[in-house]
Amino acid sequence: MDESLRKTLQREIQKLTLKLRKEGKDKKEIKVEVNKLKRKLKGPKVGKKGNKRGRQERSDKEWEWDGVTGKKFKNEFADVDPDKQRRREELGRKHDIIIVPIFFKRDAEQAVKILESANVLKTKLAAHKLNVWIDQRKSLTPGQKYAYWEHIGVRFRAEIGPQELEANSICLSKTTTPGNLAKRWKKVKVLSRDDIHKLIQRLKTEGLSFLDTEIPCNLCSADDYAAPEKKLPESEDDYTATTAKSAMAQRNEPTPSKVAPVIASGDSLDVNYVLE
Repeated sequence: MDESLRKTLQREIQKLTLKLRKEGKDKKEIKVEVNKLKRKLKGPKVGKKGNKRGRQERSDKEWEWDGVTGKKFKNEFADVDPDKQRRREELGRKHDIIIVPIFFKRDAEQAVKILESANVLKTKLAAHKLNVWIDQRKSLTPGQKYAYWEHIGVRFRAEIGPQELEANSICLSKTTTPGNLAKRWKKVKVLSRDDIHKLIQRLKTEGLSFLDTEIPCNLCSADDYAAPEKKLPESEDDYTATTAKSAMAQRNEPTPSKVAPVIASGDSLDVNYVLE
């Protein structure tokens, strides 16, 4: 800071402090007014490249409400093609249900698992002729995504967060009026075929009347519900032990407990010596 500016600032602060004390202001109020005076005399802070920092730079701009995703700067709307925006909304209205993955950006492992779960759910629902889309946009928060699809006209959404991931479930939501509280079904299972059929039945009851709910279902793919492969024994001894245990279980016989092996060395001074 320039020496002359420092002295000027110090004198002005002293004058302002004495004036506020005479008016009966407390320490907090005096500090607020002093900080305002400092900002006024010093001017905006300058970064390494000589540019104004974020808050000072943004304060010079005008805000604009877009009606859906929140407030943005006017210059962010300047390059948006209205025809492209209208086309995007027309395509968005064709979706029957939106999958919204919810995760912390810093937890990369959790994000990968939730996105994998969302893709699996999309495959299962798409097999039943549903138009499904996963909203993976990083520029919007989950709440902004909800508002966007509500105003577009998509009524159903499936939310998958860390809790739903652990429980192999989703939170199903249905909106009737944009901005109003949505009707929600928590902990909706989506693991087995029966779970998916129950979800399809619920969607049909709530308004998607074109869905087919006949059972047995010919639309489900067996690959999407494949059971995990059983681990085979690595050796012949393991295979024999496994077979014996299963035979005992069928005969309701108790399984023998494990006994530590006895090693007879033949040396009376050895701890493993056994007298014959």
